Amino acid sequence: MRPINSEKTSTILLFFLVAIVAESVSRKIFQHPDWNQTPGNAGVKIRLTKKGINHVKTVGVRLLNEQISQLSGYSTQFTISQPGIEGFVTLNNVRILHYSPPQ
Repeated sequence: MRPINSEKTSTILLFFLVAIVAESVSRKIFQHPDWNQTPGNAGVKIRLTKKGINHVKTVGVRLLNEQISQLSGYSTQFTISQPGIEGFVTLNNVRILHYSPPQ
């Protein structure tokens, strides 16, 4: 049996935490008039301490730094409006050749 990878476990827990919060914030279900009397209250409370928030931040930054270096094939298009410059910006098939995280 392989040992548990704490970084992988933290990443999975962070993903589920974000998914639960996003789902509970965006979803309002009124199936019965006696249920859910307070709109927007999904019945889930999450308490994060300062230490917990710092841990989520640390894991998130580490995960972001790992994923940026592996970015390949990314495409996007957006408008830009600055004094003297207006138009569309299109990025196609972006590939990261070298990335070093800020120190």
